[in-house]
Amino acid sequence: MEILRKKNLLTIMVEGDFDLSVCPQIKAAINEEMSSNKITRIIFDMENCNFIDSSGLGVILLCYKNTAPLGGGVSVRNVRPELVRLFTMAGLDRIISVSPLKEVYNG
Repeated sequence: MEILRKKNLLTIMVEGDFDLSVCPQIKAAINEEMSSNKITRIIFDMENCNFIDSSGLGVILLCYKNTAPLGGGVSVRNVRPELVRLFTMAGLDRIISVSPLKEVYNG
């Protein structure tokens, strides 16, 4: 996981599995950034994420609940096709922007 901050925008580069084993670390890092900076927008970049469980979805939803009252929001980008389905099934695609991974064609 890598976290980049630019003014009020926080970008979280998620790598590997976004599950119960890493969620406490990610939540702690986000909470620290939000308490010490005026973060209103959060982007989760999932290009290198292979798996997400309900704990990971919960972290994303919590970020939405924390940023929406500030006039901000959350988006998830570069989501693998098999993971997009989970966001849709959970209904998160109705409240946050979910952008699929753009495939690179060699041709």
